Amino acid sequence: MIAYFPTPHPDELWYSVGARFSDRMQFGTETGTMQALYGSRHAIATVDLPHRLGALVSQLPPGHPCTVDAIIDQYTFLPYYSPFLTTSTYAKVRDWMGASTKASVRVKCGACTNRVRPPKYFRSCPECDRENREKIGETYWRRLFQVPGVEACPIHKVFLEPSDIRLDPLNNLHKYFSAQKAHLGTRVHRINPEDPAHRILLDLARRVDWLFHREHLNPGLDFLHEQYTPALASNGFATRAGSVRMDDLRRHVLGFYGHKLLELLQCSLPDHKGDGWLGHLLRKPNTAVAPLRHLLLLGALEVDLERFFYPTRFEAPSQSEPVPPGPWPCLNPVCEDRGKSSIDQAVVQPPDINGNQHRIIRCRRCGFAYQMREGTKTPTRANHVLDYGPIWKSTLRQQWADSSIALRRMAKTLGVAPKTVKQRAVELGLQFPRKGKRPTTKSGLYVAKPRDMSKSLEEHRRAWVGLRSKMLVAGTTELRSHRPALYAWLYRNDRVWLTENKPGRKEPRGARSHIDWAKRDEELVGQIATIAAHIKNRPGMPRRVTVTAIGRALGKQSLFEAALAKLPLTRCVITSVVESGEDFAVRRVHTAARRLRLTEGAFARWKLVRAAGLHHHLERQPKVRSALDYEVRPFANALILRNGDSVPQRLLRL
Repeated sequence: MIAYFPTPHPDELWYSVGARFSDRMQFGTETGTMQALYGSRHAIATVDLPHRLGALVSQLPPGHPCTVDAIIDQYTFLPYYSPFLTTSTYAKVRDWMGASTKASVRVKCGACTNRVRPPKYFRSCPECDRENREKIGETYWRRLFQVPGVEACPIHKVFLEPSDIRLDPLNNLHKYFSAQKAHLGTRVHRINPEDPAHRILLDLARRVDWLFHREHLNPGLDFLHEQYTPALASNGFATRAGSVRMDDLRRHVLGFYGHKLLELLQCSLPDHKGDGWLGHLLRKPNTAVAPLRHLLLLGALEVDLERFFYPTRFEAPSQSEPVPPGPWPCLNPVCEDRGKSSIDQAVVQPPDINGNQHRIIRCRRCGFAYQMREGTKTPTRANHVLDYGPIWKSTLRQQWADSSIALRRMAKTLGVAPKTVKQRAVELGLQFPRKGKRPTTKSGLYVAKPRDMSKSLEEHRRAWVGLRSKMLVAGTTELRSHRPALYAWLYRNDRVWLTENKPGRKEPRGARSHIDWAKRDEELVGQIATIAAHIKNRPGMPRRVTVTAIGRALGKQSLFEAALAKLPLTRCVITSVVESGEDFAVRRVHTAARRLRLTEGAFARWKLVRAAGLHHHLERQPKVRSALDYEVRPFANALILRNGDSVPQRLLRL
């Protein structure tokens, strides 16, 4: 049980709460805070999406206001990520933050793959720091100010100032650094309201702050893309069918923000070819995209977040008269129930591409079926007939055979236009021309000509084979561009044969690189051994030689993480100099032994194990056990001197 734990301040980062706790407790070791809070010295001081929160809350004193849900919603970055996650991912992330001991929460949220990096240093607002010290006697790390893309304080309208505490990457994963002990910037740079870029950055900070004050906002990715369609269409960047005019949208976003501002926000877009992150956001609904990029797109479209995420709050009441719940009338002119509300059931259809919903109403007596749109009054005439029914068709046959009935009179009786009468007569196979005072012909009608499908099939197949023989090296795309109508006909009518007779898939060409990887490999390979030796021999606590440590020392950590496979010589040398866990433990044993001899002279084995920081699993490894045996071996006729001891004269004479 933790006897004392600080109460979080408004919008305080949970990392900052842990840092204030560490400052007050003054633990003797760096990992003491982790052990006290999370029950494990291997726990990590995560800034944005911490985990193991359930273990921490269980140790808080009774009556403390912090619960797992309160911590997640008020002091972490999850409210910033949650609107842009799937519902299943969001539920899983909340569960992991509370109970899991795995640091995979950031991976699940896409924070490790979205190419928008956190700020390099913790940041603060000079005006907020001054007010905090005056009101509560200390300052703290605010959650909003550590979000990538937030460059200004929305309260005081000043730019944020970096501190001397590293955030990306953290200097020490197992230690908290408080704002109170950090060197914070004090210069005040105010927002210029006349500068468009300044106004955009201030608006972006307000949008992120709005997200932080929404708990459990997770509508799902399907909802987001449904909302994007009308937002894009209202600005002229989407068709009625929902296709996005991506080139126009990209030019608009570039014009709205400018290249320099997008580069500052790590959201650059190509000038000409390619959609960049806009394509991932709009065309790949299941791809993790940084929340900052969603906010930039919504800002360029001038969409209000409240209206975007809560559209039902702003829906105007429908002015149209609601569809009566039934019964509905039969609109067949030759049915006995004509005009009577005798139909009590209707089939509701899914919404069409314009979002309109329809009902299909069918008369049980005559089989006449028509379609009616939701939100309209009950019609007196059928505008969209789906089926005329057997009674209507029988009446048409009878009147068609009676040559004394004129076409227009027949159309009036059946409640349709004369051309519709002729079209239905063709479908029923009635005789043409129809006898009468004025013969009725098929003039003005579209009549599909009968085709010999087998003959047409062979012709199209031969044409495709001939095209392939002329263009032997062409792929499917090139062949299709030469004969689009031929490809479309085969795709619709003979798809299986077309699939079997298409050119094989070509091996993808590697992306054209503008980097001379061979030259870069030669430049780096000579530095690896020197850097590894420097890491091993630097004063202070031993540090393990790893790929990350070498990359960080060279300033090439991101290069090694992303493209080490393109540097074969460098990778080979790195593989030869990196230390395994067992090798690093052996080096710690020898270093600790030298330190103990200087300070204590002779020492016991258990002291060496403690000084080397060996886990009991490592202590049993063969190499480590041999190193321990070597360092604690008995010395015959050996004299161990401590600091300050003088060498006996008898030894000097020897």
